[in-house]
Amino acid sequence: MKEKFSKEEMYKILKEYEEVIVKIRELYAKSLDSLNPEPILVPENIKITKRWCDCSYGLQFGNNQELYWDYEGETWSIRAIATDEEIQTQLIPCEREDLKAGDLAFRADEKEPYFNQRPFYCLITNEEPVWIESNFPKRDCNKYNYWYKVVKL
Repeated sequence: MKEKFSKEEMYKILKEYEEVIVKIRELYAKSLDSLNPEPILVPENIKITKRWCDCSYGLQFGNNQELYWDYEGETWSIRAIATDEEIQTQLIPCEREDLKAGDLAFRADEKEPYFNQRPFYCLITNEEPVWIESNFPKRDCNKYNYWYKVVKL
């Protein structure tokens, strides 16, 4: 037996279906965004350089100085910047275990940190990460909740 609906009832049912379809589209769009998130760009106040001799990355600070990984000596070092190229980089979320000696990283305790804070950028070493505070190197623990690897765009 067929039910008959008035125009008002049909309009109400169609409106409810339309709202459901809009919500489904919004959820679908959010799921696509989570699969292809916008890149997290390293802010302009954080200068990342690419060394011409071994293509490693350095963290610029102070008066043209750079914290970098010396692959020959397998240790970190600081030097005056000569002719290195400043590059645009992004941050990729990762686990601490995914980072190896020589990687530049950003570490934080908050899920949504301020990426323009230089002290939270560090150079990964075979021991504890090295970072710069007031133009001096410091060693730090690995106990942060969130890690991001610095990679070239």
